[in-house]
Amino acid sequence: MDAVVDLPKAQHVLLVEGDLTLQRSVESMLLNSGYRVTVATDGLDGLVKLEGCVPDLLICDALMPRLNGLDLTRAVKSKQETKRVPVIMLTARTILVPSSRASTLAP
Repeated sequence: MDAVVDLPKAQHVLLVEGDLTLQRSVESMLLNSGYRVTVATDGLDGLVKLEGCVPDLLICDALMPRLNGLDLTRAVKSKQETKRVPVIMLTARTILVPSSRASTLAP
């Protein structure tokens, strides 16, 4: 009789990135590492994608049209079901936000 192995469900990452090249690169790295990935192209699209699921991690661009990364993070942290989701924010800028402002987004 064959043994049944119950593998843990792959961790789910919501990737919110408007730059197609960076989006594809990060998505590829995550998929190759065994993660499930949902992709959104901007902050508003990211909020829509959050309605259907709660990811284990949110990776987002800091500077996006329609809704930037800080505002997306603020929206994520304000909802009971997503407030504990860790956020990694990407940016090409050297300095984006004073750490005092960014720390106010933590639950």
